[in-house]
Amino acid sequence: MSPPAIRDWFVADHLRLESLLEQALRELESNEHGLSHVLWSAFIEKLAIHIDVEERYLIPALDEHTARVARTLHEEHRYLRARSHRLAEAIGAGLARPDEIHAFADELRAHASHEDRMLYSWADHHIPPAAHLAVLTQLQDGGVLKK
Repeated sequence: MSPPAIRDWFVADHLRLESLLEQALRELESNEHGLSHVLWSAFIEKLAIHIDVEERYLIPALDEHTARVARTLHEEHRYLRARSHRLAEAIGAGLARPDEIHAFADELRAHASHEDRMLYSWADHHIPPAAHLAVLTQLQDGGVLKK
């Protein structure tokens, strides 16, 4: 029996993150700033877990084969973390603009596409099958994935 595909789980998780981001944006646009702040905090927490699992389990293995791509993914992660925290501050202060959140959503989608092309399929073929379950368990235990 083959292990679960890492790509499938991470792509599904990107869709969950995007959905949470869209919920926060809808609340922000409807002037429900308190709820948008709660949703944004949940989004940041889930994003942090997602990135942490990638950086702990997938990117180090990729780094052994393609250091440049691994460095690029780390840089994108640093940027996304910083940007999401700046937006959280703006949301908390009632200063966030929907166009900023839309732009961030576009950046996140571009990053997800990059990871899909450069990381997930590679991981499915190069990370040992026993490690697949460990990676996916980390996503589940972190509360990112719920069956």
